[in-house]
Amino acid sequence: MSFILPLVRSVFFLRAFFVLIILGAYSQSKVPPAQSKHQKLSDSDECPSYTIISVRGTSEPQTHPVCCSGFIKGVLSTVPGGKNYEVIYPATMDFITGPLTAADDTIRYVESIDKRCPNQPFILIGYSQGAMGVVRSLMRDEMQDKNVVAVVMYGNPYRTPGSLENAGTATDGRGLEAISDVRLPERYQFVTLDICLLGDIVCSGRGGMKAHLRYKGSPQEQEAVRFAANNLQGKQGRILQTSFDIDQ
Repeated sequence: MSFILPLVRSVFFLRAFFVLIILGAYSQSKVPPAQSKHQKLSDSDECPSYTIISVRGTSEPQTHPVCCSGFIKGVLSTVPGGKNYEVIYPATMDFITGPLTAADDTIRYVESIDKRCPNQPFILIGYSQGAMGVVRSLMRDEMQDKNVVAVVMYGNPYRTPGSLENAGTATDGRGLEAISDVRLPERYQFVTLDICLLGDIVCSGRGGMKAHLRYKGSPQEQEAVRFAANNLQGKQGRILQTSFDIDQ
């Protein structure tokens, strides 16, 4: 019975264990092993206008994960000149070390870009466990002087009710891991959309998994694209005026 002990360290483990069994049934792609080689910016590479740092959810493939692809495509087409980096981490059911590993790789890549291209604008997006990795990254001291212009999270297990950054159709509820002391630093609240859909058990603590799988192609995804594009263009704020339709 000793193999059960790590699961009882967190309420999130107990609930997410069963939740992600269901999630696996919905997954349409197998999970390849995480890549061991990091992407690097060589001296011959030109600096992009901005960089999107995307962190996939549990069980998604390392390359071309589905969850954030609509957002990435939307931002890159709306504001030309950017590039996307997929954070390298296992994305298994290890919800303690997984987000920390994602944060480590995020910091490594951001610092490598920032050294080559000072004051590079960064957009961070994470889904589910990937959102946990985003929060963990932004809590790190290394990110304090970086030019983070927009943060988007889908189905964030750390989501807390009443926070300024909250968005989506779920107006209350608490994420499965919101009992922890992990919080988005206040300095990022104005540039963040923490999107939770009604009935998404992962970010609201109630409902099921179907809503957790409905972020791609949703009106909230379109809102997130407009938000990030506005912020890149210096129109920071939560009132989104531009029109944008994502190809379904």
